[in-house]
Amino acid sequence: MNYRKTLQFLIGIALTVLLLYLAFTKVDISVVIERLRQTKLEYVLLGICTFLISYLIRARLWKELLRPSVDVPIIHLFKAVVIGQMGNNILPFRGGEILRIYSIKKTSLVNVPLALSSITLERVLDLISLIVLIGFLSIWIDLPDLLRKSILIIVFCTILLFFIMIFLAQVKSSKKYFNWLVNISPKNQKYLIDKTINNLIQGVASLKNPIMIFGIIFISLGCWIFAYISVVFSLKAYHIETGWIMPLFVLVVLNIGMMVPLLPASLGAYQFFSILALEHFGIDRSIALGFSFVIQSIDLIASVGFGLIFFYTGRLNFS
Repeated sequence: MNYRKTLQFLIGIALTVLLLYLAFTKVDISVVIERLRQTKLEYVLLGICTFLISYLIRARLWKELLRPSVDVPIIHLFKAVVIGQMGNNILPFRGGEILRIYSIKKTSLVNVPLALSSITLERVLDLISLIVLIGFLSIWIDLPDLLRKSILIIVFCTILLFFIMIFLAQVKSSKKYFNWLVNISPKNQKYLIDKTINNLIQGVASLKNPIMIFGIIFISLGCWIFAYISVVFSLKAYHIETGWIMPLFVLVVLNIGMMVPLLPASLGAYQFFSILALEHFGIDRSIALGFSFVIQSIDLIASVGFGLIFFYTGRLNFS
């Protein structure tokens, strides 16, 4: 393990311990245990199903992003998405995208640069959808100062990345800015570097068409809708009665919290940010902490459980 990875790992441990400490402060463990015993398993099952549907829609989104370059069967994309989500839960710093790229490369004609740029675009679209949800949410409730400050950073970075990708999608105008890299490369590497650059650009080719841009943003919102429904079922599983605003607020806060680099399974983030979100609605800290374990379990079963099945039935390995 090199110095940089060691430092990242230590930072992850420190943040995880800090968030867990803050989450368990002023909590009655007996209340947490008692409420967990009363969890409604039928809603847990529904939560798992809606998580999987959101993965299926994400696979459909990925298919549209790859369509200008290659047509991949959606079943391969779905399995790769689930395997990637599994990786995000078992690898530190949400390294599941590496497993996702590995999986799709093994089962289709998608090369690494193409997969990498298309996944990066997908994540930018996620941020755009998140901004839309936050904007909608702000109409109905006053957002906490911490969330407001986070939004400004997210909006700035998202807009910047999105316009860079739109520019890159215009192959003729963007390719000339990379020609210098090809020209200074060794002769035996020129073809490989040129091909890699082309594949990276092709990964964002769907942004050439304005109509397609709105289409893929709409599909991205579909992923969030089913993630929202999964939060609703998670709250109901833990006997928390809710309208439609609370689950949306929980979804937004949790996803902003997941951007923090932590240890596997987002341990600490689920606990701290669930409490942060639910306390905004007057929910007791002990009840909020118990809810965090319910929604985290639903996430783990949907991603790790099915991800392991797809990983081994697909005869994938780490060699």
